[in-house]
Amino acid sequence: MTQVRYTLLRQLTPSRDRWNLKVRLSRMWTTSNFTTKEVWDLDMLFIDENEDQIHASALRDIIPQFSDLLTEGDIFHVEKFNVSKINGTYRPIIDGEYKIYLKNGTIVKRFVDQTLQIPFYKFSFIEFNEIPHRYNQPKYLTDIVGKLKAITEIELVSKRNGKTSPKRDLLLENVCGSTVKITVWDDMLEEILLDLSQIPSTLIVLIVTSTTVDMFKVLRYRTKIILAKQQSQRSLQTMDGTIYHAQNVLGRYKLQFQVDDLTGTTTLTTFEREAKALIPQSVQEQIDLE
Repeated sequence: MTQVRYTLLRQLTPSRDRWNLKVRLSRMWTTSNFTTKEVWDLDMLFIDENEDQIHASALRDIIPQFSDLLTEGDIFHVEKFNVSKINGTYRPIIDGEYKIYLKNGTIVKRFVDQTLQIPFYKFSFIEFNEIPHRYNQPKYLTDIVGKLKAITEIELVSKRNGKTSPKRDLLLENVCGSTVKITVWDDMLEEILLDLSQIPSTLIVLIVTSTTVDMFKVLRYRTKIILAKQQSQRSLQTMDGTIYHAQNVLGRYKLQFQVDDLTGTTTLTTFEREAKALIPQSVQEQIDLE
């Protein structure tokens, strides 16, 4: 029997379609219209033994050919697919040059050896203070990691078409103490299997992947939430309490905004680092003015 010769992801080019890949299916999701829920395509991220990653997709009409075969985390043999330059509306891999398109003749088989040393995930995390720079760049999907500081109960939000969507907010904090609010919608709520009674007494680190950034909101329909670490022995300090005496007081910014969009109204809070980007004066200068 002829031994299959496998190609690395970095060796792919659009010049042919007779490639053989040995890759792990890191993530899989459907892209759909936020309002109508109409599915557009099935998207995937493949990782190979060289720890390279590529975005792949299957159009809506052929999704049934692959959806039952594919399982996140498994290693697959993939052949007879197309490779093209990335020209779509979004990029889950920032530095990716090519994209794989599955087609009617594509062959996907679960690989026999599932013990190969291929990573399950690969991320491109962004600092919280860099998130605003992704505004108006919807094609670049953003990965975020932080400590879960707070989480709201699920609430229903009315949309313009008269229907409602469930959502809940997550507040993530980075090592610098900066925070960012993530709003999770619809089916993505099933990714958050957390006991609210254990927050904030339990340290939980969340990885939120493949988000697009808009002004004061983050769209959810391509988001994946991964529980990265949980340590019940380590406690978090709560924010409740009363200060009766203080000395050597150091001023810090805390700004609140009321923001309206098509889904409703919310109040956002930003702290020192982000506030400094909006207000040229320091806190002490503001106090002196008063």
